[in-house]
Amino acid sequence: KPSAYATGKLPCSRYNADPTKECEYGVLRYGPGKARLMVLWPDSTRRMFGVYEKTVSSASGKVEVTAAADGTLTFTLNAVGMATERYTVPADVITPK
Repeated sequence: KPSAYATGKLPCSRYNADPTKECEYGVLRYGPGKARLMVLWPDSTRRMFGVYEKTVSSASGKVEVTAAADGTLTFTLNAVGMATERYTVPADVITPK
């Protein structure tokens, strides 16, 4: 059962050279480091991610994750037949302080 729901905006980009945009997100938190994250692009494309600590999964493709010292996660989604997508997710989106 989710313990909290939150919404906001986070940095996102497609392709390596594209400028960063702001994507809307909704997150269901299930405890420290555990969440379901939905990201909505400005063009209405949606992506869903499962987060378990520093492991991230998506039905849309393979996800590579980089974690910064401050807990920020950068997801790189390599979706089959689509552009590479990158999301920067501050630590408090998944586990609030």
